Amino acid sequence: MNCSDAQELAGPALEGRLSNADVSAFNGHLRSCTVCRRDFELESATRSLLRSAVAPVVTPEAVRRSVVDAIRAEARSAQRAERRDLWSVIFGRVPAPVVGFGLAAVLIAFLLFPIGRNDDLIRDAAANDVITQTATNFQLIRDGKVKPAITSCSPEQVSAYLESQHMPFLVILRPIERCDGYSAIVNEYDGVRLAHVVYKMGDDLLYVYQVRKEEAIGEKAHLTMPTAAREAIERTGWYTDPQHPDGNVVMWEDNGTLCAAASTMPKEKMMAVLASR
Repeated sequence: MNCSDAQELAGPALEGRLSNADVSAFNGHLRSCTVCRRDFELESATRSLLRSAVAPVVTPEAVRRSVVDAIRAEARSAQRAERRDLWSVIFGRVPAPVVGFGLAAVLIAFLLFPIGRNDDLIRDAAANDVITQTATNFQLIRDGKVKPAITSCSPEQVSAYLESQHMPFLVILRPIERCDGYSAIVNEYDGVRLAHVVYKMGDDLLYVYQVRKEEAIGEKAHLTMPTAAREAIERTGWYTDPQHPDGNVVMWEDNGTLCAAASTMPKEKMMAVLASR
């Protein structure tokens, strides 16, 4: 059993819905993987705390109505603008087994889990903008709305998955000191192949969006990026997005691969990790 299998069984295990064979395999994995064991113990403790300390609360009618009205308003706005469906705008087309939720869930995620201070800037940017996609994808991953194709405490396992996808560019995944887990997923956006890598370091997440450089920089580019970002990448190989006050979106080029990273880390820590890649 690998880490992804264990994560699939964590919920049923907490609810006592595993078969004897699954219980044995699951417990065996927890004994050998400190990352999965810690996450499972944290989830178990959290559920116990909620059951013992938090009384059930009925959602006020006014709140329920405001959420429903907001969803309806968003749908009407989408129709007027003749937008593509929200999922393809946010994360491209992902094979069905990877997608665990529908359009309604994404709409609710945007209403209840806003991107933050720069929400208006991100909403107004082009859907195929690399920085827009990076910030939006990171928010979905952070909220647990996107499930990776593989998660493991072994970078070699994740690298093997990425190699099996036969990407048209070099996908960057390197072991990071004190990294607790690695995740990855591959998909397409309007025919452009993308790779997404996530590093978990304690309470922090570092998400790296990756694409062939020519898809975002060049005469035949299918993706867009700010002029300042394109010029900085060509001149120095690095770019820090000024739209994010914490400096938590950084771009760079590595052997023909354009990388855009977003993180919960403070700017200084994030840059130190990326600079040591």
